[in-house]
Amino acid sequence: LLESHPRAKDLWDRLRRHGVFYWLVALGLTILGFVSGTYIDDHHLWTDMRYATTQEMQDLFIRLKRPLYTLYPKRTALVFVGDQEYWSDELAGRSPIKRDYLARVIDAVDKAGADVIALDFDLRAPLANPSRDFPAYIKETSNLVQSIKALAARHRPIVLATSIRFAGANGYLEQGNVYDDNGILPAVSSEPCPTVSRGYVQLPYDVRRVPLPLDAENDVSHKPVRVESFATAIVKCVDPVAYKRTVNDGKDELPFAGYIPLKNFPASNPEQEGMSASEVLDAGCATQKCLRGKIVIISGDWNSRASGVGPRVDL
Repeated sequence: LLESHPRAKDLWDRLRRHGVFYWLVALGLTILGFVSGTYIDDHHLWTDMRYATTQEMQDLFIRLKRPLYTLYPKRTALVFVGDQEYWSDELAGRSPIKRDYLARVIDAVDKAGADVIALDFDLRAPLANPSRDFPAYIKETSNLVQSIKALAARHRPIVLATSIRFAGANGYLEQGNVYDDNGILPAVSSEPCPTVSRGYVQLPYDVRRVPLPLDAENDVSHKPVRVESFATAIVKCVDPVAYKRTVNDGKDELPFAGYIPLKNFPASNPEQEGMSASEVLDAGCATQKCLRGKIVIISGDWNSRASGVGPRVDL
């Protein structure tokens, strides 16, 4: 066989030249690398250094204009509530953010023709029973719920944020949200994409990995629930094939993610990152151009201590 395949014979001769000891050392180093790599990953060693190395490599390839993969959004747009909105008289820097304001923003995004709306804001109930919101917030929460119901009536998918926490031996618990008792989430849905769905917003310990659905227990009803991640809940609505390949056909290991620079997302001004909530509420033609037919993620981007002061509220 080797005589009739000169290239195979040449390769075999080169491999034999190294000798048995060489290949035993190579095999030992391979096994050592595999075992040590697994140990480092399982025990979360040198996490910051590994993250920094990953980011530096991505930045290097971007600077060389030779990215490892395509670093641009195909059909996703971002709408940010920034300092201009959050530290204004209307929102008054309040936490939780005013929910009737969020209702106005999702109505405006809907009018701009978004395909899917994803609301990345903390809507956890402050009290143990999700129906027990603070009296001062009940009316504005009702406004938000009515806007969500109006979207559902028009079959405009919307993904809401939910939160999970690790409860040790009991696994994960999903915390109650202010929208839980308002009948907007389907109890059980066989639809590929429910018109209203929710996804947890906590990232895996290794933030380079794509968060996948988790089996959890509801913190209030103590019933078992399947909770999508915020990412997979969105993808489930727009690309069932991608969802199936990532979630249903995935292995135990979470897939790695690539990162898209914020400056690459659609914006009316090339100098800014994404669209501002003020622009969306003004309903200009730039809003229609940037948001129509897109997955629109609405999130907070204000400085946490005062306008221009402190870290961003959601990094």
